[in-house]
Amino acid sequence: MTATQLLKETIAAFSVGDWSSMRDLLSDDVIAVAVASGGETSAGADAFIDGDRNWRDAFSNFSVESHVVVGDEENAAGEFVLRGTHTGPLPTPWGMVAATGREVELPFAVFCRVVDGRIVEVHDHYSPELAMTQIGVEPSQVHAS
Repeated sequence: MTATQLLKETIAAFSVGDWSSMRDLLSDDVIAVAVASGGETSAGADAFIDGDRNWRDAFSNFSVESHVVVGDEENAAGEFVLRGTHTGPLPTPWGMVAATGREVELPFAVFCRVVDGRIVEVHDHYSPELAMTQIGVEPSQVHAS
């Protein structure tokens, strides 16, 4: 499977919360970098899935729309839009954000690298400020839990 196909499948699994299928697409030691959050890095497939699960669990009627995915055998990049209603707690770098009931439409981009048919590195680009604004919370109002 090409990097492009792997990224498409990973995002499709994220959209529906199919963590088992997502796990099969990731290397055991995948590195994920949240570029816009100051380069926060997680290591390992379980940590990667936990991060995605946090987002999905915080929003009802959750979906991810793919706009474009391009790449080759080893590298892929894509533009996506996450949509949902914030109905559950959301862990953030500033602390836990309680549900606000607000709808979000959050564009993001993902770049990934593939080795031996599995994703080994992911760089996620999104705007934390836009996410917090759409949720209705200023980062300075979030308290660590």
